[in-house]
Amino acid sequence: MAEESEMTFQYVKADDCPITKVTVYKDRAEVCRNYNGKIQAGKNELHITHFVEADEDSIRVEGQGKATIAEVSFQKRKNKGDAAKSEKEKALEEELECLNKKLKDSQFESQVNGLTRQRQILDQFATTASTTRTGDSKESVLTNEYFQGIRGFLHQYKEINQQLEAEKLDIEKKKEELLKKIQDVRTEMEKLGRERTLAQDKKECIIVLDAEGETELSLSISYIVYKASWNPSYDLRMFTDEGILKIYYFGIIKQTSGEDWTNVNVSLSTAEPVLGGSIPILPQTQLSVSVPYRPKSYHKRIKARAASLSFKSASMNHCQAQDFSAGESLYDRHETDSLEFDELKVTVAIIETSPTLSYLTIPSKVLHAFLEAKVTNPSPYILMPGPTNIFLDNTSVGKAQLKAVAPQEEFECSLGVDQGVRVDYKPASEVASSSGLLSKVKIMQYKQMIEVKNTHVYDIKVKVRENLPKSQDEKIKVKLLEPLIDTKKPEKTAKDVVLTEENHVEWDLKIPAMKKAEAVLMYTVEHPTDVVLETNEVLGSK
Repeated sequence: MAEESEMTFQYVKADDCPITKVTVYKDRAEVCRNYNGKIQAGKNELHITHFVEADEDSIRVEGQGKATIAEVSFQKRKNKGDAAKSEKEKALEEELECLNKKLKDSQFESQVNGLTRQRQILDQFATTASTTRTGDSKESVLTNEYFQGIRGFLHQYKEINQQLEAEKLDIEKKKEELLKKIQDVRTEMEKLGRERTLAQDKKECIIVLDAEGETELSLSISYIVYKASWNPSYDLRMFTDEGILKIYYFGIIKQTSGEDWTNVNVSLSTAEPVLGGSIPILPQTQLSVSVPYRPKSYHKRIKARAASLSFKSASMNHCQAQDFSAGESLYDRHETDSLEFDELKVTVAIIETSPTLSYLTIPSKVLHAFLEAKVTNPSPYILMPGPTNIFLDNTSVGKAQLKAVAPQEEFECSLGVDQGVRVDYKPASEVASSSGLLSKVKIMQYKQMIEVKNTHVYDIKVKVRENLPKSQDEKIKVKLLEPLIDTKKPEKTAKDVVLTEENHVEWDLKIPAMKKAEAVLMYTVEHPTDVVLETNEVLGSK
């Protein structure tokens, strides 16, 4: 029986294995590192040390070379004892102590208070000097000598004031510079302290390799880190003269994983992590007679337990994510020098479209017309849900929330108020009458006129929406007089006016450049004279 060959050990820091690619998902990132080296014949144990906090179940190793990957594992353990402070950390502590002593000895507040007191005394003297006193003398004190003295005093007052202000600004500047130095030293000390703490937590990836002989090999090591994410944001810029809408698609990247992503190709992915290849189990659905009453606490316990089980199963297995998008958005950031960043904004794409524009006005609520765009996403990118800044002809008009939009999918978005479309909501007219001999009936006729003016040099389409009251009682009858809408035979009704399910009358007005158009709503409300009407506004009611 042949003797088992001895294990050869190699230790390499993770930072010495360059990052070749980072793919950032919504709540995590996949980091790929590359190792190039030589291994000996027989068994080799390669330790990639100084790892960050990674998902050990996500580590994958692929290789090229005349060797076999026998085992991959991840190991975490704490070093015994406290890590000693580095010489740099000790030097920073001494520097911080000196800076704090300098801040205390400088007495900046006392100096500023002294200057303030000098200015107060000067102002008091100016007030006293400017008071004219005649005393018992009948001669006027307003002589040439008096005015010369005043001029001389004002000149000195100005010079002293400027001198005091300059001294105050100089003191405040020195204080700010000293405070900034103290903050910079503290920040650097905190960073070194974190690194020292992390050094105590020993994390390493161990790769066992078998080789028939000494050979060169290249390994690709990928793993998931969780302190990284990205979120989309957008700028929608509408240029009305050109009829062009530009969608600026940004990615806001955050990462505090401890990884150094300097000069690394970073991809933003719309992929959603899923449960590998495990086929879900379909439970049986059973029906039983409902129990009439159960305490509320029982239902709460059931719901809480169900939510807990659902969360646990969703996070049980971390396999390779499946992307539902057509591709990933690549971006190189060679200019970033810091290891971590709280927030980094990058441009994913600039999408140019030619939307169909229309206006909507609800004059009973707001005397403005809102510009709406019907847009088709012409790009290969999925537009993820995110906040949107809206600009109309380079003027910021507000913010909105963009919903998810697939490539070639059509969506609608509001582009804010257009001041070039003016809406006039005329005062409503009311005419009362009555009928009936035995049972008196009161009839109220209402007329509402709405005027829309187009001040643009091009034609526009405006939808005007107005509310028609709806009766909730058979004693109350509402009859629409104008516009003429036959609800039983809608095909006979003009196409530019409709009555919606919400009982709103909508006019589609085509208004030429520099022209105006009117919409008129007239209806009657009939009810017994002894009935008092109650008006309620209900959203979403049909």
